[in-house]
Amino acid sequence: MKMKTVLLGMTFLTFTGFSCADTDADSVSTVPNANNQAMETNTDGAKADNSRQNQNLDLTADQQPSNEKDSQMTSQIRNAIMKDKNLSTYAHNVKIITVDGNVTLKGPVRTAAERTKVFNSARLIAGSTKVRNEMDVTPGVR
Repeated sequence: MKMKTVLLGMTFLTFTGFSCADTDADSVSTVPNANNQAMETNTDGAKADNSRQNQNLDLTADQQPSNEKDSQMTSQIRNAIMKDKNLSTYAHNVKIITVDGNVTLKGPVRTAAERTKVFNSARLIAGSTKVRNEMDVTPGVR
């Protein structure tokens, strides 16, 4: 009889979804906000927010405006870089972002010399104070 009672009790607990597992004090749950939209909160009620970590304030190529002057400058810089056949494919593929006449160069190049060549090519076209160098030297595996 005692065994039957224990089994019935365990079955009841299993079917009702009762859990004896300890929950993490820092767990996150989803609750509706005032506009009935799901919002993650910590168990202490504080809203989970990582927007500052997710903000990336760096320029990307899709942020380049489509005005003709910036497009022409980007094209001139790309042509100058592509003419130098001594540069690696990496250097030929550097991202060139031009916004209001200011140029940002991004991406990997194989050597410091390539980085300098690409940077100087852009400076000759855009002006010495209008080019920002964000290229990284990433030596290739040979």
